[in-house]
Amino acid sequence: MNDSGSKIMNIINKIGNAIMLNLLFLISCVPVVTIGAAWSGMYSAVRFSIRGESWFQGYKEGFKAKFGRNTLIWLADLLLVYFTLDHFLYYLEYLVGGHGTESIAFVMTGISGIVLLGGVLFLAAAIPVNLYIPTDANQSVTNAWDMVLHAPLQVLGAAALMWLPVVLVLFFTDIAFQTIMVFVAAYFVVAGVVMTMLLKDPLIRILHKQRKRDGVEWKPAQKEEEEDDEEYEDE
Repeated sequence: MNDSGSKIMNIINKIGNAIMLNLLFLISCVPVVTIGAAWSGMYSAVRFSIRGESWFQGYKEGFKAKFGRNTLIWLADLLLVYFTLDHFLYYLEYLVGGHGTESIAFVMTGISGIVLLGGVLFLAAAIPVNLYIPTDANQSVTNAWDMVLHAPLQVLGAAALMWLPVVLVLFFTDIAFQTIMVFVAAYFVVAGVVMTMLLKDPLIRILHKQRKRDGVEWKPAQKEEEEDDEEYEDE
């Protein structure tokens, strides 16, 4: 009976922590410019929670870690996505409506769509890379694109989870209030957990490459993979 009661209390405690973490994330996003740092904090909080450590401490450390770089990445990417989305929708409407030269509209729709997709994927890769891989800003950008090119499906899944709320706000403004409350209560924590799982292996691969680039002594592949995994877990 006591075991059952403790399990129930443990579940209730985890649900409460998830709701609190979700609210902390949302509050951190209110200034808008801090959304990049907020996602960094969410990744870190999930990692701390998986290790049985304080999610609040993890969030605080992740939010502060490379705050300026995460903020710059987020704002630059936001501007890129905003302008390319505007152009993409304009040329798409032009193409569907059959106005003007269709070939030009088709090309411009394709170009703006590719740039838009690149911006969305880059942000999803850049924030965790910036958090977990210790290197300078230029190399972080290179590592982020490396992840996009070598693990596109995982990064696409993470990007979809990251941008879904934005899509709902922009294109589905009449969604039910209950749906909004679900997002407020739990969505971002669930998204953070799934995104962490999706990007774990790609991040370990990037960490492995960065260590070799930095001249870390080579070890047998299996042992090196185990050490990379441990280093990723400890970040």
